[in-house]
Amino acid sequence: MAAIEIDAHRITQILTEVLQDASFVLIDATARPPAWQEPVMQAILGFSAADGDGRLLLATTKACARVMAENMCAGELDGAQQADDALGEVLNIVTGVLTAELFGPKGCSFGLPKISHSDVSTHEALLQQAACSVTVVADETHRIAFAAII
Repeated sequence: MAAIEIDAHRITQILTEVLQDASFVLIDATARPPAWQEPVMQAILGFSAADGDGRLLLATTKACARVMAENMCAGELDGAQQADDALGEVLNIVTGVLTAELFGPKGCSFGLPKISHSDVSTHEALLQQAACSVTVVADETHRIAFAAII
């Protein structure tokens, strides 16, 4: 089984493009991220390919996920579930783009994102397992992290 090579710069580009195009949040990849606010919302999606298996994680604050959902739904939300759904959908899109680049026509399979709400220390412990992680700032105030755990 070949090792999966993940480039942090390319992940930052993909994440920025997807967040801006799909959820209409402006990203500054160079800004210093604000401290995490609890709870941290995490969407985690497992994948399996001939070159290896792993998990992809997208995390942000509840407030940022809510902004994503409002932008994606073009208005007010009906409930908290839509913020969870929006975070999961953004991870689905990022996963599709990233896995197409990583695995090409060989492809891979992946399931549905699992959404959780965790404290900062639990989230940071999960990030320590990552082969690659990036953090960007959305709308000048929201921290968004992406990690590949392989």
